Amino acid sequence: MPGVDNFHYDVYLSPVLTESVSRIIFHLIIKASGADDDIGIEFDGLKDREEFKHLCHDIMLEAVKRAKLGDGEIQIDYLAQMAVCKLLTREIAHQFEELIIRLNNQVWEYESTNDDEMILQTISLKERILAIRHKRNIIVNNVSREIFEYLLEAQIPLKERREANYGTQSLLKEDIFINPLLHVENQKDDYLMLEHFVLLGNRVDDPDKYEELLQLIKGLLGRIKMLPANEKKDMGTEVSPVEGVENRENRPAGVNRQIDGWISEVENLDLLINYFRTGAEILEKKNKKNNDKEELRRLGRMAKEQKKIFNTFYNKFSQKKLMRKIMAANEMKAIYLDYCPPLVPQQVLQFLISGEARKSVAAHLKRLKIYYGKTISLVPLKKTIMKIGRLKEQKRKEYFLRYLKGFFRYHRDLGNFNILKQALDRINLVADEKTIALSKTNNTLYEFLLPQEQVFELDTKPVTSHVIMKADVRGATIITKQLGESGLNPASFFSLNFFNPISEIVSQYGALKVFIEGDAIILAILERRDDEAGKYCVSRACGLAINMLNIIQKYNAKSKKYTLPILELGVGICYHNAPPAYLLDGRKKIMISPAINQADRLSSCNKILRKIL
Repeated sequence: MPGVDNFHYDVYLSPVLTESVSRIIFHLIIKASGADDDIGIEFDGLKDREEFKHLCHDIMLEAVKRAKLGDGEIQIDYLAQMAVCKLLTREIAHQFEELIIRLNNQVWEYESTNDDEMILQTISLKERILAIRHKRNIIVNNVSREIFEYLLEAQIPLKERREANYGTQSLLKEDIFINPLLHVENQKDDYLMLEHFVLLGNRVDDPDKYEELLQLIKGLLGRIKMLPANEKKDMGTEVSPVEGVENRENRPAGVNRQIDGWISEVENLDLLINYFRTGAEILEKKNKKNNDKEELRRLGRMAKEQKKIFNTFYNKFSQKKLMRKIMAANEMKAIYLDYCPPLVPQQVLQFLISGEARKSVAAHLKRLKIYYGKTISLVPLKKTIMKIGRLKEQKRKEYFLRYLKGFFRYHRDLGNFNILKQALDRINLVADEKTIALSKTNNTLYEFLLPQEQVFELDTKPVTSHVIMKADVRGATIITKQLGESGLNPASFFSLNFFNPISEIVSQYGALKVFIEGDAIILAILERRDDEAGKYCVSRACGLAINMLNIIQKYNAKSKKYTLPILELGVGICYHNAPPAYLLDGRKKIMISPAINQADRLSSCNKILRKIL
C-alpha cells in the first residue's frame, strides 16, 4: 500500500545499517579518489566490509522471513532489496559531495593564512579537487561495483532459502544490481560507454546511435527462423532468405518482444554467431582420445550455421559503413585518456575515421597549447590510424563480435536500469519522526530493522478491519433548554447520566473513543491480524450497545423520580472491512473512516422508520 503521499512506498530502514552504509561508502570514496592524505581519516576497510555484510544479511533474512511467514508475499523481499539498493545509490552520491565539501573547506582554511607554503598547498589541492570532479563517474562506478558486490556476497547464504520459498525463477538476477548505468547521471556518457560497453553515436544523423543499431540488430534477428528440435537436429536455427522480414513494421508485437528478450541475454550471441568459440571447442575435442564423432559432427554443423549468421551481421554492418567506426572505437581505448580532456572521446573517434575531422581536431589542440604550455603530440593517434588500416580480416571479425557483445550488455543493462529506476523512484526512505509516525499509524510503513531494533507491542499488529459505533442523545437541544430554564446545569446532567457511566464500560469491550461532543460519543473497535481476542468486533459492539441502553434505562428511572428530562439514545453500528486512516495533530490521532458517516446516519434514524422496522 502506498504511503502518506499516496504515491511512494514508505520504507524505514535500520538506523544501524544506515550509519554503517554512510561510513563504508565514505571510506571507499576516499580510497577510490586517492584523497586519503588530504582527509586524514584512518579506517579499517576489512572491519567496515564485514560489518556491512553482516548487517545486510540480517536485514534481508528478516525480510525473507516476513515474506514467507508474516506477510506471505515475495514483494516484501523485493521491497527490502530495492530499499537497500536505493540507500546505497543515494549515499554514494551524497558521500561524494561530502568529500568535495570537506576538501573545499580545507582550501578555504589554507587561503585564510598568509603562509607561502600553505598557498602552494592550496594550488595543489585545487588541482586534485578538479581531477576528482572530472573522474566522478569513474570513482562512483568503482565504489558502486565494490559496495554492490558486498551486498550480493551478503545475500549468498539466503539464496537456497529464497529458492525454496519462491522458486528459482522468482529470484532477482545479480546483473540488476551490478549495473554501471545505475550510478551516473548520463546513461550515454562516452567515458562510461568506452569502459563498460561500446562507444555509440549521439548526433541525430549518426548511424551508430543506440536506437538505430537496436532496430538494425532486431531486423537481422528477425530473419532467423527458430525451428523445434524435432524438425532440425543440427542447431535449431537457420537464416531466412526473406529480406522483407527485416522491416520491424512487418513483425508482430509478440515477435518484437521475443527478439528484445534475445538481445537482453548476452549469452545468446555466443550461441547464435560465435563460431570462433565453437571452432576452438571442436579442436579441443579432436585432441582428446576416444572423442565423440557424433558430437564433433554436431559441433561442425553448428559452427557452419553460426558462421552463416555471423557473416549476415558482418555484411549488413559493412553496408551501413559502420565497420571503420567499430574498429576505431576498439583501438582508441588504449590512448583516448591521453587526449581526454581536453578532447572528448567522440573527437578522438572522429580523428581516427575522418580526414576532415582530423584537421579540425588538430587545429583545436594547437589552440589549446597556450593553456597547457606544451604541444599535445598527434603521433599516437596517427599510429592508431595506420594500425586500423592494417587489421587482418580475422581480427576485424573478432573486434566486431566484441562490439556486438558490448552492445548486447548495454541493451540489457539499460533495460534493467529503467526497470530498477521505476522501482526506486516509488520508494520513500523516511527518516523524520513525523512522517514515520503518520505512516506507521496508517499501516503504510514498511520497516526493515535488525532483530535487536524491533519492539513488539500488541497495538503494532496491523489493523485488518474495524467497527464504528455512534451513540447519540435524541433531543439534546430541547433537554439543554429545559434544564437551563429550570436553573439546572445541563453539563453535569449529561455527564452523570450519559458520559461517566458509559465511559466506565467502554474499555471492557476493547473500544476506543474516537470523538466526543455535547450529546454524542463515537467509539471504534479494531480487529488486528493474528489477534484472536480482537475478533468478533461487531458482536462486541452490539454487546456494548445493549449495555449502554441498559445504563440509560437505569438512569431514566432515577430521572423520572426527580422529574428530570428522560434521555433517548440513538445507536448506529457500522462495520468496515479495512483499517481506518489517521491524521496526526501533534501526538493526537484523528481517525478517518467511511464507517463514521454511516454510523452517524444510522444513529439519527427517525422514529417513523424505527416503528416500521
